Amino acid sequence: MRREAVRCRQGRREGGEIRLGGGRGSLKISVIEGGGFAGLVKTTEADADELAPADAERLRAMAGAAGLFDLAPPEVGGSLPDVQTYEITVEDGDRRNTVVLGDRDLPPELRELLAWLRTVPGRREQAGS
Repeated sequence: MRREAVRCRQGRREGGEIRLGGGRGSLKISVIEGGGFAGLVKTTEADADELAPADAERLRAMAGAAGLFDLAPPEVGGSLPDVQTYEITVEDGDRRNTVVLGDRDLPPELRELLAWLRTVPGRREQAGS
């Protein structure tokens, strides 16, 4: 079964990006990459409080552009065998959303955010199987 991200209009402002974290540094993103034929699992986390100010601002901008709170949560019981999947959780104050997407379903903005998260100084990573 293929899961697809669904974008909603709620929370979007016309003519600009949504800023998450309100400039206060409360934004956290966790990504669990797994699946594929090898079945390797890697977790990457970024907390705006632990990043340099410029990186924290970029995290907020990229998360807003990716529309992380506009993506639908995962369907119960769905699976993506042998497909690289991404379980992405975003927390902003008391708001929280988790989505699960296959590699082929990642919108360009989210793909860019994931690539940046893998390299930003101050991230936390954990590998496992």
